[in-house]
Amino acid sequence: MIPLHDTNRRSTFPIVNYLIIVSNSIVFALQLAAPDIGQFIMTYGFVPQQFSVMQPSTWLTVLSSMWMHGGFLHIIFNMWFLHIFGDNVEDAIGHIRYLLFYVFCGVAAVGAQYMMDPTSSIPLIGASGAIAGVTGAYLKLFRNARIVALVPSFFGLWHRIVLPSWFFWVIGLYCKLLVV
Repeated sequence: MIPLHDTNRRSTFPIVNYLIIVSNSIVFALQLAAPDIGQFIMTYGFVPQQFSVMQPSTWLTVLSSMWMHGGFLHIIFNMWFLHIFGDNVEDAIGHIRYLLFYVFCGVAAVGAQYMMDPTSSIPLIGASGAIAGVTGAYLKLFRNARIVALVPSFFGLWHRIVLPSWFFWVIGLYCKLLVV
């Protein structure tokens, strides 16, 4: 199932949402162009084991990790969901509040991961936590909204259907649980 677009109209241009998408894409390109991608991820990803509340430089990785991704599908799906749901949330709460909300959700996701295993040496990267927050805000603000999606059926055919917005939040949550 692939969400295509929502049925909500917006009254403002989602400049912050587009800047977030562009900045994520630029950082992903930098990540791919790095001479040693593994070292790039270890340097700019959030590694719980290396984090120290008393060392301000380690706080930077909390933010930098939110703009990195683990592969093409990771960034494509994250940015696609942000494109579909973020514009309406930005329209509803305003540009600056949207940016602060996005960063807050990403930081909260990193914090939750840190609390789960502060001794982990595995780097945390991705905007999934921030985008999950934006998707949750969309569900809260537009619970009666409809999402147009492509759904596969028998014999390789695809059909357009209209689904309630909460359906994609549940599917996203289910997919995240499968990964953990």
